[in-house]
Amino acid sequence: MAAIEYIVRFLGISRDRLVRKIARRLATNYRYRDKHYRIQYIMFSKTPNSFYEKKGVQHITLREVVRFLDEERGQCWRDYHLGVGSVHDQWEPLINQAFEIFNSGEDPDERQRRVIRLLDGKSIG
Repeated sequence: MAAIEYIVRFLGISRDRLVRKIARRLATNYRYRDKHYRIQYIMFSKTPNSFYEKKGVQHITLREVVRFLDEERGQCWRDYHLGVGSVHDQWEPLINQAFEIFNSGEDPDERQRRVIRLLDGKSIG
């Protein structure tokens, strides 16, 4: 329970009694809602987990994240007719490699497959 309480405090909730109440609810129901807060677990992984799906936990797959980054974020410079993508030297090299693929002009399905292979640590050649 201490780990869940820590996360609740990290969200900015500081009243001890409320922190404990929210943590207990998250531990049993995976979500908490009142007139001030709406908190729920969201899982990120390669494939959905059927146990947590049955419990109502929202799930986002790696493929869905890659699709969003490619189709929404990766193409926004084209959609807004900016001419070129932005340079992000502050980003980690792996992320810049992914955006090089997103900006390649290849078929979206192929771009996304290449990025997933990159993230899996496999050759993207």
